[in-house]
Amino acid sequence: MESVFINHTKLTNYRNYGSARAEFGKGFNLFTGENGAGKTSLLDALYYASCGRSYFASRDQYIYKEGSDIFRIEASISLGDHKCPVAIKSPLNGRKEISMDGKTQSRIMDYYGFFPSVMIAPKDIQIIIESSLERRKIIDRTLSKVDKKYFESIVRYNRILKQRNQALKAMRKSERYDTTLIHSFDKAMAPLAANIHSARSEYITHIGPVVNAYYDKLADEKETLSLYYKSQLNDEAFDHLMEANNEKDRITCKTNAGIHRDDMTIKLSGQDIKQYASQGQLKSAIIAVKLAQVEWLQRFSHKKPVIFLDDICDKLDEYRVGRLLDLIYETWATQVFVTDTDNERIRRNLELRGYPYRCFLIQNGQIVDQ
Repeated sequence: MESVFINHTKLTNYRNYGSARAEFGKGFNLFTGENGAGKTSLLDALYYASCGRSYFASRDQYIYKEGSDIFRIEASISLGDHKCPVAIKSPLNGRKEISMDGKTQSRIMDYYGFFPSVMIAPKDIQIIIESSLERRKIIDRTLSKVDKKYFESIVRYNRILKQRNQALKAMRKSERYDTTLIHSFDKAMAPLAANIHSARSEYITHIGPVVNAYYDKLADEKETLSLYYKSQLNDEAFDHLMEANNEKDRITCKTNAGIHRDDMTIKLSGQDIKQYASQGQLKSAIIAVKLAQVEWLQRFSHKKPVIFLDDICDKLDEYRVGRLLDLIYETWATQVFVTDTDNERIRRNLELRGYPYRCFLIQNGQIVDQ
């Protein structure tokens, strides 16, 4: 089993970093500083280096430092004993370039998942309480990092879905409905939908008991956490779904059936967690889901992922924070990056347990090794 380690990084014009660099340890790396200092931005840059995209920004245009039109991330990432230089350059008016070991990657899917990593952040609670889109994202991100066929199926399915919806809008505008064209889209989407449905079903079935086990260790409570895969394809074939929704699609000018409507239902002791759980329970639940993601990635990539913990003390008491640190260290002993506004809170937990760590103060766009 090879471990992934980020040895050092250099940032240029990434969010509030004009130019900054740092070297990291193989254990816990703690980033402290005031709110707005750039702790989360640094965490996001390291996540970006590991997989070629931001965790927090949907588009690179939101990442450039004010007044700049290009950002660059350089890093040395080890996979086992091999140190691999990585460089990512993203110009505002050009194509993003990713190079690894001096070789330019022609597609992001060739790079995505090569250095597996998992982010746990306060916004992740929205995965549970908001739209199904966020819950699909967590599944898609995990499976795409270890299954290139899945990644390609998602990309192709979404591309055809967009074309189908555009065609429906154009047909309504022209008042000429082209049944043959719509059926051609459906035929192209069907095998992709089947691949995606199969992979998602297997994933949720596998991680369900794992999530419950991690929740039990984190929360130390008697509730049972359960995951369910909600999909229209559970009960009906894709082509039948599309045929049944044909008239509705014509009226609404969008595709009303398919795997883009899938959801992951989370229940706590048989009750919908969105309606039943406290903020602490929600936080423990999403962390348990993310830890199961780490286990899945390790199992199928045969690599120990890097773990990013952004502001984990938000809505978690110190006891649960300690249990989380124990779980990570004792289960994986992998590299971990942690942010906290309190200079002593996480450090105190790590020193109490004797876990290896390095501490950095984020201040004025600089990363200061303490």
